[in-house]
Amino acid sequence: MVMSANSTTQFKMVILSPTKTLFEGDVHMAILPGTEGELGILQNHTSLAVTLKAGQVKIYRNSSQQMDEEITIPSGYASIKENVCQLMVAEA
Repeated sequence: MVMSANSTTQFKMVILSPTKTLFEGDVHMAILPGTEGELGILQNHTSLAVTLKAGQVKIYRNSSQQMDEEITIPSGYASIKENVCQLMVAEA
């Protein structure tokens, strides 16, 4: 499935486990549970690969301060590149 950001402030985000897609969509901001601390991701974030610890991924679909979704993940890693944030997480 090809996704396209529907706003100039959004980026694509996908959270994958070995057996299923946990989340796929356009978001304004995501906060990830990095092993070195929480990591906020916005559109045009610099390219980055980071390890993740067990915790909550907080998803904000638009620019309001309202968190829209919170997904619990086990450990894994994230790749951020060219307005796409992909999380590959262990099976919960």
